[in-house]
Amino acid sequence: MHSKLFFALRMALCCFAASPVLAQGDAPKGQLFSIHEDLVIPSMLEKYEKAASNLAATIGKSGVTTVSYTAASMDNFTYIYFTPVENLAAVDKMGEGWSEVEKKVGKQAFDAAMNQFDGCYASHKNYLVRMRPELSYNPSHGSAPADGMLYRTWEFYYIHPGMEEEAENIAKEWVALNKKLGLPDGYRLYSGSFGSDTPLFVVSQSAKDAVDFATRQEAWMKKAGDEGKALWAKTWKVIRKFDTHNGRIRPDLSVQPKEMTQK
Repeated sequence: MHSKLFFALRMALCCFAASPVLAQGDAPKGQLFSIHEDLVIPSMLEKYEKAASNLAATIGKSGVTTVSYTAASMDNFTYIYFTPVENLAAVDKMGEGWSEVEKKVGKQAFDAAMNQFDGCYASHKNYLVRMRPELSYNPSHGSAPADGMLYRTWEFYYIHPGMEEEAENIAKEWVALNKKLGLPDGYRLYSGSFGSDTPLFVVSQSAKDAVDFATRQEAWMKKAGDEGKALWAKTWKVIRKFDTHNGRIRPDLSVQPKEMTQK
């Protein structure tokens, strides 16, 4: 969130952009997201949220429409802010947007808004993930704010190096199974990109609340039966580490100018 952090991200991505690997054009298709993550100190939670809310208000008052992000909070005091970007070069435009906000509101007001975050988090980092529609099932399910499904679960599947292709094939098997079962729910799968602990898959699911999510999961397990159990056993063989967190999308801490949300 802090302008200095965006500068650090831009510098890191400049190095990545120079990599010959990227020049090969082998990257999978799907929307790329730039993510900033703060691990908030529990005792500083109230101060942090006030700072995040004030920053969103400051950006709104500036009238700048080139800065946009969606905020979410997790149950382990982690806050993430994600912005869709077209490519690595688009990160520079993000930096330009923040500079424009500073010019509009004035350096003193801008610095004051940023300084409110001081001492609030134990660590922070920036990274990229890519949405993988071909490995997701009914990905639009619960993703629209109007759906009222702001509750989220994030499952982090850290894959054994060298087993990426097998993991992708298993992900396709999950899609096929859900299609076969004709389930109405869905999930979005993201693959870790620059700055994340790759190889990594992140699966995000939506629900109205924790009870709604648990109810949906129970219904899924009953319907999947032995096929689901067998596929889980196959999945765990390619996973070196697993983590999961619950949380919510935070419209109150997000910045979504009308010019952007209408597109």
